[in-house]
Amino acid sequence: MLTTIADGTLALTGSNTNYVEHTAAGVVSKNTTGFSADKFPIAEVVCDAGSITGYTDRRNANSLLIPGRVTFSVAGGVGTTVLTAAQWANDVIEFTGALTGNRTIEVPTAVSRGKIIRNNTSGAFTLTVKTNAGTGKAVTQGKRAVLFCDGTNVELAVDDAAGVGAATAGAVTVSGLTMATARLIGRTTASSGAPEEISVGTDLSLTGGTLGVSPASDTLAGKIEIAVQSEMEAASSNTLAVPPGRMHNHPGVAKGWVLAGVSANILASYNVSGLTDAGTGIVWVSWNTDFSSADHVCIATLDTSTNLFANTNVLAAAIDVVESRNSGSGALTDPNKYSIVGFGDQ
Repeated sequence: MLTTIADGTLALTGSNTNYVEHTAAGVVSKNTTGFSADKFPIAEVVCDAGSITGYTDRRNANSLLIPGRVTFSVAGGVGTTVLTAAQWANDVIEFTGALTGNRTIEVPTAVSRGKIIRNNTSGAFTLTVKTNAGTGKAVTQGKRAVLFCDGTNVELAVDDAAGVGAATAGAVTVSGLTMATARLIGRTTASSGAPEEISVGTDLSLTGGTLGVSPASDTLAGKIEIAVQSEMEAASSNTLAVPPGRMHNHPGVAKGWVLAGVSANILASYNVSGLTDAGTGIVWVSWNTDFSSADHVCIATLDTSTNLFANTNVLAAAIDVVESRNSGSGALTDPNKYSIVGFGDQ
């Protein structure tokens, strides 16, 4: 913000160079040693014993209107870096260097507009911006902060508020609640206006501060877990989802089947690696995935125009034998087709 300085008079020191300057509040003064660190230059006025003999305008209006950026290295140990008024007038001030101790940045004690302060230093030490006698603010390493001087202390331009920065006093930790008792606040539409409660279904849950989806049930839509092989074999859950690749693990589902011709040629099958024609009326079935043991079930039917019956014989976990016999004589006789199914644990 610009400050208008009213016209006035100032007594100069004769036979000297007078350094005329002003504060951020617009108070004009002079000295004969040089421009002050906490003031802004106006002019250098050279006087003899009774008159002005030279004048150099030192005002720089552009520096007040155009955002400036400056970088300072503050590498080293514990110490203080003093910024002049002209340096502090920049809108962006960056500090760099490897710190080996906590550093203090001292700024002029005058009301200032907000400055973007970037702590781009390294080393596990603090960087604090303050006035000589007032309080200040530490800028986190690797972060930026907007600071200003209120004439006494250095303050944050944007302080912590509800929902911004640190948690507010009286914040509640929520755990184990469903959305029927825990609420979300926001906007249900993209329009502007006051915040409102967002309505959610009972399929959401809030546990330990994490919003999630409740498990699905017969009456509630929600999250569904995929059943693994052991859960399929247990056949007890009514909430797990069954992927197609694990359906055969259920104890009530056939583990393999085959439709074969008279010469043990496979016409259609599932989980059968091959058939062997072992002679008239005999086929051997080789399962692609073996059963856990020989204690499983093999069932066969025959497609025939004569009076035949099927006899099954489990030899091992991997192989079953099916015989086709004449129901009268018991002689082995080829049918037209074999239909064979296996049940059990794999």
